[in-house]
Amino acid sequence: MNPVTLTIASRSGKTATLYRHDSLDVYLPLIVLNARNPSASELFVQCQELDCKPFNLLVISGFDWNNDLSPWQSDSVMKHDGGFAGYGPKHLDFIVRQALPAVFTQLGFTKKDTLPPCYLAGYSLAGLFALWAQFETDVFSGGVSSSGSLWFPGFFDFAVTQSMLKTKYPKIEYLSLGSRESKTRHPLLSQSEQLAVALSSHFKKQGAVCTFELNLGGRFTDEWLRLAKGITWLLQEVQTKTEQ
Repeated sequence: MNPVTLTIASRSGKTATLYRHDSLDVYLPLIVLNARNPSASELFVQCQELDCKPFNLLVISGFDWNNDLSPWQSDSVMKHDGGFAGYGPKHLDFIVRQALPAVFTQLGFTKKDTLPPCYLAGYSLAGLFALWAQFETDVFSGGVSSSGSLWFPGFFDFAVTQSMLKTKYPKIEYLSLGSRESKTRHPLLSQSEQLAVALSSHFKKQGAVCTFELNLGGRFTDEWLRLAKGITWLLQEVQTKTEQ
């Protein structure tokens, strides 16, 4: 895949980088990934080893991790994290109103065309964002939350009392954690596995196709592999649904 950096007017310095599949099929599923940097070479290596279904990828980078990915304001929960400003709604607006239209224009779509399905993916706090955003917009048909920060204050109660906005197809959700992530004395982080299992069960009851996977290791073990496993599972489910 050859990356194309899209020029989007943004005072925040955010960057949208499009990776088109070698087939140049514009109707492939579009994975939108919030990441710290635009490089996705390791993700593609891992996806190839897992025999992942083809997809196009949009990497959003250049944003403030804690502030732009947090759905609402929250005080610091760990030493030196600086707290969370809750700029998630603004960041989501940037993705939906600026980045995605630029991508579809780059791919040759017009306003009258049927667009390919979009899925949101992320790791850690970006994994939280991938789930939260689906309560705010119907643009995404599912998501990948790898080692998602589901402990974020107020998120679990929010998620189980809200309904994800309807899309044409049932939501497809992948949640994962590392086996050591909950083995901590931190009052919030120690609940990570319990929250992930409960959310997975809740999403299934809401009609979503959902799975939860527990990987060996801690929070930052095999980050790209965990994302690749989530994307691979999700796209296999997309194909299964399409063939039914």
